[in-house]
Amino acid sequence: VQPLDDKILVVVPHFVWGHFLSAFLKCRRLDMAEQIWDDLTLFKVKPDLHIWNSLLEGYAASNPTIAQRVSATWKAMESQNIKPNTHSYRALIQGLFHSRSPEDAMRRFNEFQTFVAVSRGIEDADVLQVFNTTLHGLLINNMEADAMRILQQMEDEGPLPDIISFNTFMRHHERK
Repeated sequence: VQPLDDKILVVVPHFVWGHFLSAFLKCRRLDMAEQIWDDLTLFKVKPDLHIWNSLLEGYAASNPTIAQRVSATWKAMESQNIKPNTHSYRALIQGLFHSRSPEDAMRRFNEFQTFVAVSRGIEDADVLQVFNTTLHGLLINNMEADAMRILQQMEDEGPLPDIISFNTFMRHHERK
């Protein structure tokens, strides 16, 4: 095996950049994730929605102080004219709840509901993930009444709650 040097071309498929970002953030290696982001610029790779979502999800799953970066990432994504999808909203809402910003998370959840109402072709399963993330976020922030209101909205208007919705409440009550 020959060692790599500056004369050997290495092709990195576009989707792999997002996987690197996610992995480093899940390992809490912010320095390595930032290096990947710098490399994107260096190699003139334009981040697509998948890469942005990987960054959002990585920050959202990180410790609460890093989760606060999810809002800045969202703003940067918007400034690049990247349109969010349900995965983007789920990561943003999760990160805001994780960083103990439930008011901001609920504002974004309300924005998500408007997004769903005006969009076409969104899978119910994807919408349900955002609702379940919101239920979980409300409960970890001790906002049980608001979570019950969302659950009732789900039963009345959809998406219908699933086993994850109910397990989220059961885990909450178990912790209490």
